Amino acid sequence: MNRYPEYKDSGVEWIGEVPSHWGIKKIKYVSKLVNGSTPKSDKENWNGEIKWITPSDIGPIKDQMFIVKSERTITTKGLQSCGCSVSPPYSLIVTNRGPIGNVIICKSEFTTNQGCKVLVPKDSYSVEFLYYFLKVSGQTLDSLGLGTTFLELSTNDLSNLKVPNPPNQEQTLISDYLEKKTSLIDFQIEKIQEKIELLKEQKTSLINEVVTKGLNPDVEMKDSGVEWIGDIPSHWERIKIKYLVSTKVTDGPHETPSFVEEGIPFLSVEGVVEEKINFDDIRGFITQETHQKYSKKCKPQKFDVLLVKSGSTTGKVTIVETDREFNIWSPLCILRSNTSKILSYFLFNSVKSNYFKTQVELGWNFGTQPNISMGKVENLFISVPPINEQKEILEYLDQKNQVVDESISTEQKRIELLKEYKQSLISEVVTGKIKIFN
Repeated sequence: MNRYPEYKDSGVEWIGEVPSHWGIKKIKYVSKLVNGSTPKSDKENWNGEIKWITPSDIGPIKDQMFIVKSERTITTKGLQSCGCSVSPPYSLIVTNRGPIGNVIICKSEFTTNQGCKVLVPKDSYSVEFLYYFLKVSGQTLDSLGLGTTFLELSTNDLSNLKVPNPPNQEQTLISDYLEKKTSLIDFQIEKIQEKIELLKEQKTSLINEVVTKGLNPDVEMKDSGVEWIGDIPSHWERIKIKYLVSTKVTDGPHETPSFVEEGIPFLSVEGVVEEKINFDDIRGFITQETHQKYSKKCKPQKFDVLLVKSGSTTGKVTIVETDREFNIWSPLCILRSNTSKILSYFLFNSVKSNYFKTQVELGWNFGTQPNISMGKVENLFISVPPINEQKEILEYLDQKNQVVDESISTEQKRIELLKEYKQSLISEVVTGKIKIFN
């Protein structure tokens, strides 16, 4: 490993020593900081030609270096109405809430909302070098967040954050080196992710096969009466959901509750991740009193199947695998098995199947986003074998899926190791612990 000949204390604990010829400067001295804003909802302020970037635009692509588009745009009148200013191409965006510390570079002119701060580098300070430094400063940025309802990074704290200041030529060399190295790492991660997706498709294909055809290849078959399903075992029945549940299909409250800092988790669609409930990504917390009020209509319990019935992810599904108290919002509905007719996990696997998703899509109503009504959900059907056969199918799926899940887990660990190596490499290079040129 190449080292610089001499080092000095940076004066910043987490940066440690830096090469003796490097400077340390506050961000406000190497870039201009620009705050974002939101125009009023008047029609003339929106759907213009100016990109209006928010944390939700950055979140899905946070591992990428550049952003080229925004979900929403504003007009020149909208820009003027809220005091926004247009930032030049190749400026850096830092999210200051929801969450803190995602960084990305915009290739064209843009503005942002209040959830982002823009850094416009000056005096030839490299935007790429600043990008790489902030990519490994996430914990530091997060620790600066203040607030009671949600954490927010202030303009003052960001502008006073200290950053390394190598000579301009070195900044360019470092940025070019890291772009090449991280691109190779990202390519490896992409290939592993493709393998994971193939493994997931293998699971999906297996589920589709066994919840429509069963396990016995020699069983007598009959026409299901549905084109996209084809034949099913002759002793299976097509039964509507309303005849398979122990309680009427119901969704969460159609009102927005007042959230509190601690209390009962309140779940919406963003908390349904990879067919699991992620309690780290709930909508918020509600009081015990509010929970009791909502529970009169809808109270999730262990082994309930939760179906997303409105929004862009309509049809997404999970099963409750905890005794933890929580409640759900209106985009989710509960399917509670009548276990004398259908086992909870057989219902769950059936709802995940392609034939069920096709029914959901055919039942969609389209407004601004797809949604399916409670009445239509109740009348969707499941192909149901006898209980003893359901048990056999679930045992078979458990055995087969365990092997696939172990393979997926191994590949995901490989990705995590590569990400850790990438972060470590960036950190070592932007703080001068490694010299990457002679």
